[in-house]
Amino acid sequence: MSAICGRVRVACSGLVVGLVLSLSTVGFASTVDAQPSESIEDQDAESLVLNWPSLGLGSEIVFDAADVEQAVQVPVPAGSAMLALTGQLRAPVELGLGYLEVTSADGRFLGSADIPDVESGQRVTPFSIDLAGAAVDAAAGMATLRMTVRPLDRSSAVCGAPQRLTAADLAVSFTAAEQVPETVDQFLPSVLDAVEVFVDPEPTTAEKESVLTLAAALVHRYGSIPAQISVLPLSRTAPVPAGGSGLTRSVVVREAAEAGASIAAAGAGSVLVLSGTGHALADQVGVFTAGLDRIVQVRSAAVTTLAADEILGTDTLTFEQLGAVASTSVLGSAQLFSGFDSSSFGLTQPGSMEVHLMADYTPVSDATATATISAGGQVMHSQELDSSGRVDTTFSVAGGAIARAVGLNVALTYSPNAGCSQFTAPIQFAIDPKSTVTVSGSSGGTGGFKSLPTSLMPTFQVAFDEQDPEANGVLGLSYATRVVASMQTTANAAMRPMVAPMDEVVGSGMGALLVADADSLGAAGISAPLAVVDGAVKISNDQGLTMDVDGGIGSLQVFAEGDRTVVAITTTGEWSLVGPVLDRATPGGSWADLSGDVVAAGLGGEAAPMTVMSDGPAGAVSGPERGWVTWLWIGASALVVAAAVMVAGLWMDRRRKRAASQ
Repeated sequence: MSAICGRVRVACSGLVVGLVLSLSTVGFASTVDAQPSESIEDQDAESLVLNWPSLGLGSEIVFDAADVEQAVQVPVPAGSAMLALTGQLRAPVELGLGYLEVTSADGRFLGSADIPDVESGQRVTPFSIDLAGAAVDAAAGMATLRMTVRPLDRSSAVCGAPQRLTAADLAVSFTAAEQVPETVDQFLPSVLDAVEVFVDPEPTTAEKESVLTLAAALVHRYGSIPAQISVLPLSRTAPVPAGGSGLTRSVVVREAAEAGASIAAAGAGSVLVLSGTGHALADQVGVFTAGLDRIVQVRSAAVTTLAADEILGTDTLTFEQLGAVASTSVLGSAQLFSGFDSSSFGLTQPGSMEVHLMADYTPVSDATATATISAGGQVMHSQELDSSGRVDTTFSVAGGAIARAVGLNVALTYSPNAGCSQFTAPIQFAIDPKSTVTVSGSSGGTGGFKSLPTSLMPTFQVAFDEQDPEANGVLGLSYATRVVASMQTTANAAMRPMVAPMDEVVGSGMGALLVADADSLGAAGISAPLAVVDGAVKISNDQGLTMDVDGGIGSLQVFAEGDRTVVAITTTGEWSLVGPVLDRATPGGSWADLSGDVVAAGLGGEAAPMTVMSDGPAGAVSGPERGWVTWLWIGASALVVAAAVMVAGLWMDRRRKRAASQ
């Protein structure tokens, strides 16, 4: 099972890169204050306050047991130092006297915050803990904070009702000192808010592919940190623009005779310029896709060779390889959550899944203890825990449950027969890293947002309508970049977009992302859920509804075409109609929670998701009453063609259904 990547070899098969390093004598620009952005809560001349989501962390931490440490790695912006951790402690019920303790990675005590006194009417307590003494790993740009709930009443904490303390609205303040990148390895900071990518208004194929590959590489690198990537026009012969400052970076992508990735001083900041001709330009992104920028400690480098090879999929991976190893302690009851992304297997169409789950736990005697494993809401395995200290079971999960991600929940109980005291210790339960997941491949294309990104992994083609200046220009490229970045947020492995001519992509059979208006898609023989027939919009549902919509419709569609999945960014009117569609489809930069197979908007700009043909791998939609009906109102006005015939057909169909049920 394999997918061909025309020019890139992944790490498992070896990456051959030649680097030509040169040291530039260009002077360095001076430092300026960072600029504010949506993810930055507050910023002045002295401090920079970042909420946890902008640091790629959850907005809250839940503590459901005393004396159980939770460690969090906090990215530290280059050139900054941590000042304070702020937030709120929330307790729904009285937890007794105690405090939240925060220590550094080296064990140094940083501070504490008292647990809310619910009995006196205090359910929420704001706190601020000084982080000036926290140890920071300068090379990684990370600081580890260890948090533990410390009760003053030991017996109540151990044997009482389960505790639940939440630390919410978390944020970290930093000094606002800024480090202007002087070398390639300094260009990408540990925390990134936005990237401005500049490209010629009429980008070449190589420039398009470089921009898309760079977007996928950046999202893959920063993971849950929500960095916004924007594509802006800049003439190929224009001077390098002023560089981004603070947590913003600027990149210029342009075809030029000399290939390389170089730092150019511009304004008060620095700009990274990726240059080259043809494939040599796209190859320069390999400095970041392979993580080689960390060793390029000079102002410029050039990727001279990027080997072409197959990207081999695999049908078996261990929990360690999947990043699904987890552990917990339990006294009374506890939940252990584990999960992984099915795109890690590199299979375009994963089928069913077999899980060989192994776990070690503290041997149990003179107690009642159980473990119940569930996936997709269904119990897969249940057993009593005994003196063996080992769980070893195999179970299968149906293919529909692994379209995007697989979540495993282990419900644990432990009750000593002798009762509980302040000296009773919980048992430990840990998933064995050698546990495995085996996935079988399946055939046939899959529609629906839930099928992404798996159905396009790891390599897919991208085509732009060459006859449409907007679709083939910066606007179409910016739309495609947003979609690629959104798909990458839900994929563990880096995606590999390959730009090719429209006629080649239409007939290739490989998963594809198409940017073309509805007329061009129809002329190319692409049958989308929403299409244009004789100037009217046709909805490819059971009734074959056709209607005229004033001003047109912009849409994002995911559908099966033969043995492949196609993602279409399209419009029946102006290309500006697509903007609200992508805003609705990718809130926060990701469509992890998006369902259905179409998001569409009319002149009103109110985008609506709907299900026309498929809601993903679980199966196609068969009923006439599903999601698309609500969308009929998004146009400024709509004329339903042959409405009387359709209504009569629906009325007769309902009569038949009513008669059959009697």
